Amino acid sequence: MKRIVLTGGPCAGKTTALSYLQKKLSERGVSVVVVPEVPTMVINSGIDPTKLDPEQHRRFEELLLRTQIRFENDIFATVARIKNGKKTVMICDRGCMDMSAYMTEQLFERVLSDNGFNRVSLRDRRYDAVFHLVSVAVDKPKCYNLDNTARLEQSVEEARKVDERTKNVWLGHPHLRVIDNSTDLEGKLKRLLDAILKAIGIPTETETERKFLIHDFTGEIPVPHREVFIQQFYVKGEDGRVRYRARNEVDGMVDEAVFYRTEKSPTDSAMSRIEIERQI
Repeated sequence: MKRIVLTGGPCAGKTTALSYLQKKLSERGVSVVVVPEVPTMVINSGIDPTKLDPEQHRRFEELLLRTQIRFENDIFATVARIKNGKKTVMICDRGCMDMSAYMTEQLFERVLSDNGFNRVSLRDRRYDAVFHLVSVAVDKPKCYNLDNTARLEQSVEEARKVDERTKNVWLGHPHLRVIDNSTDLEGKLKRLLDAILKAIGIPTETETERKFLIHDFTGEIPVPHREVFIQQFYVKGEDGRVRYRARNEVDGMVDEAVFYRTEKSPTDSAMSRIEIERQI
């Protein structure tokens, strides 16, 4: 079973996307299980996180993490087994890392440590892919209206900041895809679907690689980022056409590795290949 995250800023189309994905993936024979957004569910039970003292806030965030993990590992994994589909995907309406966008770095590190986790285990190993839907507040502010979330109501500028924070907490995941608003909503959903189909092993388009030679690169990157060290090893298949790649990625700040196996098949174009990848 593939486990993916659908996240994003306020008013990014996430609720619409979840319904769209359930329909479109089911039409392709994929059994879909959706894990509901944990923070909204807990806040709707009657708790206001803005009125908590520091210790209450720590316990609240720890509750969110434990609930998210239990939902994914136990409750909705059982739902998937009951459905017993031949090809199953679990779509998490936000994932474990999203909570870190709403707390200090120090508090998040404590919550991780107290529960026996680190960033790589929650960010990279846990999820096969992460899809961030960009809020319309970022590039189409006239289309922005308040999302149906239990978080605080936000202005356009506040929504932009939330979108950026939410995206940044997933930096370092090898399959983080940002779905922007360069098209209308229908086009945005189609691009999301295509990206998810590829992530779960049903590629709709081929991979196209381009290489660039950069002169006088100083190593300074003017946007938020994480440093990841990558090793790749290639083996040719028996027919000489299909190539198999083993790749390990090490987070430069955590010193934890994640390993992948990729199958690359040729197409009529020298620049494009069909690619299917899985975590090992």
